[in-house]
Amino acid sequence: MDHPLRALPLWITACLALLLAGPAFAQEEAEESEPPEEQTPGIEEFIVTSSGQSQALQDTAVSATSFDQEYLEALGAQTIADVAQFTPNLEIRSPYSNTNPTLFIRGVGLRDFNANSSSSVAVFNDDVYMNSPVGQLSQLFDVEDVNVLRGPQGVLYGRNASAGAIRIVSRRPIGTFNGYARTTYGRFNQREAEGALELPLWGDKLSMRTSGVWNRRDGITDNRCGDGFYSQRDADPTSFRTLVFQSCFNGGTSAFDIGTASPLEQGGLGWLRGVPGYVPDRVNNVSNWAARTLLRFQPTRSHDWTFKISYSQNRAQAPQLQHLAVRDATGTPLFGRTDSSGYRDWDNTVCGAGNGPCLNSPGQGLGPGIGFQNIDSPELGDPFAGDYNNVGVDRVDRTGATLGGDIYMGDWTLRTVSSLDWNKRKSELDLDGSPNIGLETTNKNQAYQFYEDLVLTYDAGRSFKAKTGGSLLWERLAVDNRFLLGTPAAVTRQRYTQETLYWSLFGWAEWAVSEEFTLSGGFRWNWDDRDFTITASRFDRVNFGGISSDGGATNITEQDWAGEFLLEYKPYEDVTIYGKWSRGWKGPHINGLVLDNSTLESGNDPLEPVNPETVNVLEGGFKTQWFDRRLQFNGAGFYYDYDDIQIFQLRNAESGIPVPTLINANDAEIYGVELETTLQPFAGWAPLQAEGLTIFTSFSWTVGTYKDFQQTRVNAAVAGQPIITDDFSGNTLINSPEFSFVGFVAWDLDLEGLGFLQPRFDWSFKDEVFFSVDNQEFLGQEALWLFNIRLAWRSPSEAIEIAASVRNLQDTVFRADAISLTRFRQAVLYAIGPPRTYSVSATVRW
Repeated sequence: MDHPLRALPLWITACLALLLAGPAFAQEEAEESEPPEEQTPGIEEFIVTSSGQSQALQDTAVSATSFDQEYLEALGAQTIADVAQFTPNLEIRSPYSNTNPTLFIRGVGLRDFNANSSSSVAVFNDDVYMNSPVGQLSQLFDVEDVNVLRGPQGVLYGRNASAGAIRIVSRRPIGTFNGYARTTYGRFNQREAEGALELPLWGDKLSMRTSGVWNRRDGITDNRCGDGFYSQRDADPTSFRTLVFQSCFNGGTSAFDIGTASPLEQGGLGWLRGVPGYVPDRVNNVSNWAARTLLRFQPTRSHDWTFKISYSQNRAQAPQLQHLAVRDATGTPLFGRTDSSGYRDWDNTVCGAGNGPCLNSPGQGLGPGIGFQNIDSPELGDPFAGDYNNVGVDRVDRTGATLGGDIYMGDWTLRTVSSLDWNKRKSELDLDGSPNIGLETTNKNQAYQFYEDLVLTYDAGRSFKAKTGGSLLWERLAVDNRFLLGTPAAVTRQRYTQETLYWSLFGWAEWAVSEEFTLSGGFRWNWDDRDFTITASRFDRVNFGGISSDGGATNITEQDWAGEFLLEYKPYEDVTIYGKWSRGWKGPHINGLVLDNSTLESGNDPLEPVNPETVNVLEGGFKTQWFDRRLQFNGAGFYYDYDDIQIFQLRNAESGIPVPTLINANDAEIYGVELETTLQPFAGWAPLQAEGLTIFTSFSWTVGTYKDFQQTRVNAAVAGQPIITDDFSGNTLINSPEFSFVGFVAWDLDLEGLGFLQPRFDWSFKDEVFFSVDNQEFLGQEALWLFNIRLAWRSPSEAIEIAASVRNLQDTVFRADAISLTRFRQAVLYAIGPPRTYSVSATVRW
C-alpha cells in the first residue's frame, strides 16, 4: 500500500543537498551586511546534564528529542508512555498494567511484560538507572525536561542502552522562593492536582524543593457484569439484555459458564442469579499520587550535593481488555462465533454477512432466525464496553532515596550518584476478557535495588577532554504469581527469585584536532550476572490440595564491551556534521513466565537463558541553526546490524496451552532517516504581539526486518509429533512503524496588557505496527493519526494560566496492544487506547 509520506525521502535528499550551500550563503550574507544591534533570542536550548558534564543538546552528536515542562503539559503527559506517541521511533506499550512497559527505539527492544523483564532502552530518573519495569513509568511532574536519545548509548549511559536512553530530569532547587499549583478537571470526572514549593533554608547554601501530583479519573469502559440493568432477563430471549444476563448472571449452560459453579465453595465466583455483580460497572480508571523532596547543599563553590527522597502509589483498577473470538486453523485466523468457553462479546456480533453490528443499544432485539457471525475487529463493536468477572486492583508502592554530588577540583570533576529503591506490586488481571474463569492471574512482586555511578571528568577548557568511571547495580526480585487457566478449580502458582549483579568500567576521550574537526570515542566493559530460582505448583483452589510441583535454578554470567567512535565537523558556529560508529550490548535474559515442565517443546529447557544481544550501528547526521537561530534543522541517517535478538512471545501451541517462549533470533537489519525542524519565523522582526509563532515537526522513515529468524516447535496434534519450523525471515520488526510524523504549531499572542493567548495544535502519525513476529494484521494497529488542541491564557505577569485542551480530537479508536490466545481460548484480547478527552486547568505560579 502506497503512503503519501513515501515521497518524503526525495524531499530529504533535496534538503541534504542544500545543507552545505545554505549555511555558506547565510554566512556570506552576514559578512556583507551590518550586524544587528541586538541578537534575537532564537530557539530555546535544551541542556543535557549527565556524568558531570552539561552540554546543549543541539551541540551533541546524537539523534535526540526533548520535552520541556511546557510541552509535557500541552500533551497531558503523565508518564513517558504518553510521550512516546509524539516521538518518532519511540514505542512504549503497557497494556496489561501500568508497571510492565515494553520500550522500543528504532525497532530495538524486548516485548516481555514479566517482572524480571530487561529492557533494551535504559531509563534514567535523575541519573539513576531504573532496572525494574515498575519504576520505568513513574509519574511526570515538576520536571526540567525529558530527553529521548536514539541509538546505542552504552558508553556514557551504561547498562542495557543498546536501543537508546530516556532521561527524566527533575527540577532542582535554585535557592529562591518559588513554586506553582495546578488543578485540572475533565471528561470521565478527571481530577488532577499538581504543585511545588521551593524554600531557601540557609542563604545560598541550602535549599529545598517539595513537589507532588494527585490523579483520579473514573473508568472509561462499561462493565455490563456490574450493571444492575442486566441482572434481569427480558421476555424476548434474543434481546441484548437477555443475552448479557446469560453471560454475566448465571444464565448460561456451558460447562465453563460461571452459572454452573457459582458458590465460592464450589470454585465459583459467588454470584447469585438476578443479583448485580460485585464488580464495578465502570472499569479502566486512574488513581495514583506521587511526591518527592530535594535538598540541595552547596557549602562551597567546589561542592554541589543533592539529596532526593520520593514516594509514589497507584490504586487503580487492573486494566480490562476487549474480547474478540478468533480461532486458529493451521495458522489461518477464523473469526468464530464464540471462544472455547462458549462466550462471545455480544456487541461484537453482526446480523448476517455484511449487515453491520446489530447490537448497538441495550434492549435491542436480534429477531428470530438471525444468523450470527462475529466481526473481525474490536473497533466495529463497542470498544469501551465488555463483560468482566474479575476487576482487581493494580496496587503499586514505590519509594527511593538518591544522593548525588559534584566535587570540582580545578580541571577535574568527580560526579557520584548513589541510590536505594524499593517497589512492591500486586495486580489482578482478567486476561480472558470475559465473565468466565478462563485466564486470570494474580501477580505479586517486590524488588530492592542499589545503584552507584561514579564519573571522573577532566576538562581544562582546551582541546582535550576525558572521562572515566564505572557503575554498580544490585537488585533482588521476588515474584509470586497465580494463574487460573480454564479449569475453574485448578490454580498454577509460580514463585521465583532473581538476583542481578552488574558492574562496568568505562573510558571516554574527546580531542579537538582543529577548530573544525573533533574526534571522540570510548568503550565500556560490562559484567552481568543473574541467579534465578523457581518453584511452580498446581493445586485445587477450593480445598487447596496439592497436585504437582516443579522447580529449578539457573545462573548465567556474561561480559562484553560496548563502544563508539565519533567524528564531528563544525564548519560554522551553528552547523555540526557528524559520523558515528557505535556498538550496543544488552546482557543475558531469563524467561520469567516458566510455569512448569509442560512448557517444554522440542526438547528446549524453559530455564535456559538466552544469549546477550548486540547491535552495530553506522550513523551520520547534522545539526544546524539558520537565520539568526530562527530555524533549527537536524537530521540523521542510520544502519543497524542487530544480532542475537532476544524474542519473548506467548506462542499458541498445538496442545492448546500457551507456551511462554524466550529465544534468540539470529539477525535483523534496520535502516532509516530522521529529520527534525523547529521554526520561529517571526522572532525578532515581526510586531511584538505576533512574533511568538513556533512550528515544530519531526519525521522518521525506518525499515526493520528479520533477516534470519526460524523457530522450531512440536506439532502435538500429529502422531509422532513431527517438528515444524516457522520462518519469520523477511518479516517486519515488532513495534517498528515505517513512517512517523509528529509536530505542533503554537502561537504566543501578546494581548498588550491583557496577557498572552496561546492556541496550540499537536499531531501524531504512526504507520502500521505489528505486535507479533508473524506480522498478522489482526495483531497490529493500522496507520494512525491523532490530534490534540489546546488554548491557554496567561496573565500579563504570567503568574496565572487558564487552559482548555482536547486530546484525541477525532475520537479515534486504536489498539494499544494485543495478545493472541487463539488456540488456548480461541480469542484475541485487545488493549484499546483512550477515547477523546477534554479538560480545563488553572495554574498559579510565584
